[in-house]
Amino acid sequence: MASSGLELLWVSLPQLGKGAAQTLSISLLSIAFSTVGGVLYGVLRTLNNTLINAVLRVYLELFRAIPVLVWLYLLFFGLPIFFGLSIPSFWCAVLVLSLWGASEVGEVVRGALHSLPRGQREAGLSIGLSDTQLYGYVLLPQALKRMTPPTINVYTRLIKTSSLAVLIGVVDVIKVGQQIIERTYESVLIYGALFLFFPYLLPVVGRLQGAGTALGPRMSALIEFQGFNKFFGEAQVLKGIDLRVHSGEVVVILGPSGCGKSTLLRCLNGLEVAHSGSLRFAGKELLDKTTDWRQVRQDVGMVFQSYHLFPHMSVLDNILLGPLKVQKRQPGEARAQAEQLLERVGLADKRDAYPRQLSGGQQQRIAIVRSLCMNPQVMLFDEVTAALDPEMVKEVLEVIQDLARDGMTLLIVTHEMAFARAVADRVVFMEAGRILEHNTPEAFFTNPQTARAQQFLEKFSFVSTLPKKTREPALP
Repeated sequence: MASSGLELLWVSLPQLGKGAAQTLSISLLSIAFSTVGGVLYGVLRTLNNTLINAVLRVYLELFRAIPVLVWLYLLFFGLPIFFGLSIPSFWCAVLVLSLWGASEVGEVVRGALHSLPRGQREAGLSIGLSDTQLYGYVLLPQALKRMTPPTINVYTRLIKTSSLAVLIGVVDVIKVGQQIIERTYESVLIYGALFLFFPYLLPVVGRLQGAGTALGPRMSALIEFQGFNKFFGEAQVLKGIDLRVHSGEVVVILGPSGCGKSTLLRCLNGLEVAHSGSLRFAGKELLDKTTDWRQVRQDVGMVFQSYHLFPHMSVLDNILLGPLKVQKRQPGEARAQAEQLLERVGLADKRDAYPRQLSGGQQQRIAIVRSLCMNPQVMLFDEVTAALDPEMVKEVLEVIQDLARDGMTLLIVTHEMAFARAVADRVVFMEAGRILEHNTPEAFFTNPQTARAQQFLEKFSFVSTLPKKTREPALP
């Protein structure tokens, strides 16, 4: 009996093999199309386009609410009846499984992208990366590790769901098994053979998880704000800003938290959208709808409080991403400049290290080098020492001070009063979205012109004016 069963299985192997090849073809094609469609879906959902988001949400809910089996019947039997269109059963199965898989993979991709720190997007935009370059070089490579495990689960479900294709006439491995059983009545033996097929197929796809885890300016000013206004919803955060910065000038912006200092810098780099007024850079009006912000950002370097280095790239790759992918410079020339800048900030030996292997001060100096390697006309520093330990502040401030000595145009937001006084050509003081006063650092720190500026400075000098605590003699 056992011998006859084995003979039957041996004779049936060619048929089962053809069916298995059909199942494998449907599964692999569906996985490929699901992956491409899912990545596209996930990226589009993060672009904050209202119309695209609405369409994709409808698509998602349709494939979540309606079972795959119903979609198979609707497309295979419904299209010929209602529209006169006929799709071969094989491609109908691939289409339905791909659309279902893309909706599942897409949500995984969207979640992985949203889980990345917002600063990664802003850091990429600040060096002039296009949306395509931003996602291709920065966001998707980082999201890959986060999205791989749940995506493999989707692939596993997709492979098992492919067996439904038999119901629209696809001769896959399940259909072949049923045909053999109808002729021989050896259901236990045949289903036993099918039982072994899927457990061997799924680990092949599962190995992808390991692979994914391993993976001509105006003479008056270089920068000029005139009547500049910015809103967040109903709240006006910048109110009639008038500010001119000349080439080679170092302007330090001071003020209490929430007064609009960082927002002002972000508007100059195009990370925030202005609502009215004028903003000119190198003689060009930036609030014009035709402004190419990718080009502007190559001339306006920005360094953030939280470093925002790309964690999946080495130090050298972080620095060279903009020069090579945005500016299309020669690799040898860009690399030589990067290495020279690393030498200048004392980090030449860290060129092949990854951000996680660096201290906060080292990461911030690399972030400065990354912007400098784009050869910008102006550098924006947004509280770059706020996240650093006191011992690391000095090494970052020394780099900025060197840039000031070299004649680089700098706009600096900081709470380091002694540094501001030492490095600034001019100090701008803001309060509640307005510029209250601006003056030379000596005049501002010794004789502020407004009561609010005087109150602000008194708070910073409070600790230094406290009497020293003296130890009282011990009681006898």
